Order: sequence, then C-alpha cells, then structure tokens
Amino acid sequence: MKFFVDENTSPAFSAAMKFMFPQHEFEHCNDAGLSGAVDTKMIRELSARGEVDVLITKDVNQWSVAEEQREIRASCMSWLAHRDPPFSGPRQVSFLTAAYLSAIDLVTAQISTTGRPVYARVNHVPHDPTQRVKFFA
Repeated sequence: MKFFVDENTSPAFSAAMKFMFPQHEFEHCNDAGLSGAVDTKMIRELSARGEVDVLITKDVNQWSVAEEQREIRASCMSWLAHRDPPFSGPRQVSFLTAAYLSAIDLVTAQISTTGRPVYARVNHVPHDPTQRVKFFA
C-alpha cells in the first residue's frame, strides 16, 4: 500500500515508517511537490494521481469540515489522523511512530477485509513515564 504523509507531520516520521514497513511505500508531502497546498487541493491532486491508498495527517479537524470530508470520501483514499504527542523533536517522532507501529497492520487488514477506505484516528501509546518504564532499585 502507498501512504502519503501530510506536511504537518515530520519527514522523520515518514522515514521511520519506510524503515519499519518496507512492504509499504511512504511518501512525504515535501517529496511529492505538494508543500503549501490547501488541503482540498492536495486531496484532489492525490486522487487524480490515483496512486495513494492512505493519507496520514495530524489535521484531525479535516473530518469535521464538510468540504474536506467530501473530498476525502470522493478520493477513495483511506484517512488516518493523529494528534501530535505532547513532545517535540525525536521524542515526538518516536511516540508517533510507536502509535502507528501498532495501527498500520490493523488498518491495512481492515482495508483488505472490507475493500473500502478506512477513516480513523490513531491514538497515542501511553506516555506517562510510569506507563512506559519500570525502574528497579
């Protein structure tokens, strides 16, 4: 499957996903010549190219904007949205990647099973230190 990563998500995330899921293709907006495009225009352009299966964005509000939701549905692409983790830099990328590591197989299985696009929000992995690491004395 081909995943398109919106410009509002770090290219480092896209690179990490390429490494973790070599059976899929991940293209970042910066590499596709669509940086700065308005969302509806970007979605129409991706749809016209016909080569993207899944759009990944941190713009969870796209689904609540009628025009953008119409464009997403008309494109026949699946749509995955996430909120940024409450961190920046490498820690942000690692937490976002961890969330998608758990989600990608579920999403691709759902698409394969139903034969229809999936519209979903990817939730973060727990990020409280006590949920991630247990230290021993």
